[in-house]
Amino acid sequence: VPRQRLTSVPYAYRAGVAERLDMTPRFEVDTAGTLPNGLIAYWKLDEAGGTRDDQKGPHDLTDNNTVTQTVGKKSSAAQFTRTNSEYLSIADNPDLSTGDIDFTIAAWVYMHGGSEHGIVAKYGNASNNREYMLTYLDTIGRFHFRASAVGINATSIAADSFGAASL
Repeated sequence: VPRQRLTSVPYAYRAGVAERLDMTPRFEVDTAGTLPNGLIAYWKLDEAGGTRDDQKGPHDLTDNNTVTQTVGKKSSAAQFTRTNSEYLSIADNPDLSTGDIDFTIAAWVYMHGGSEHGIVAKYGNASNNREYMLTYLDTIGRFHFRASAVGINATSIAADSFGAASL
């Protein structure tokens, strides 16, 4: 079973694919408590500000330029203001590196304005520092994922099969 490497799902719901013909997604409460199995990190992002605590391990996120808080789907959520260059970060860490392995990233997001929304990334501008990045591109109306097994020449995939996201 591949080990899940990173997640930032704000609450313990597990996505399931509906068995109906219309394939409407549904969500099921994780009553078996299996969501945390194999997780390396888990951030609720419900803190009012400052350091965001890793609920699973020692991988707390640093607040850069005062990320604020807003009402979320459940509890509170981090609110990032692009004009203030707000973001959360963590120093390079082998636990959060992917390389050539199977891994999972999950996030709940609400986006507004702008042309590209960075969601989760370990992707530097240097050509040898690219591992993964999940973004939303307004220009194509799709989520977009980039990954590299060796830090260069990232492969890009747009979520075309699912159609445009509901914004």
